Amino acid sequence: METKLEYQSDITETNKLICERYWLREGDKRSGFIYTCKEIGQEFDVKHQDIPSIVKINSHLVVLEPSRVYRRQDCLSQAALSDSIRLS
Repeated sequence: METKLEYQSDITETNKLICERYWLREGDKRSGFIYTCKEIGQEFDVKHQDIPSIVKINSHLVVLEPSRVYRRQDCLSQAALSDSIRLS
């Protein structure tokens, strides 16, 4: 499944980097996230518990299919599936 990130027009460079790292995956694995919220928080000096909120406010994930485009306005619902693993 091909995806892309779209950002709020007023996003800061720091928040854009946080969002990019949050959604970065290894290959096309469903749960192959590269960074945990803890790692992202340490890198940007932010509480790891705040990372999902930063992502939800500043970006959304768009899932591209050959004949359809699905827009995820609330990325947090997808993120909640993996955050219990990524927050540790």
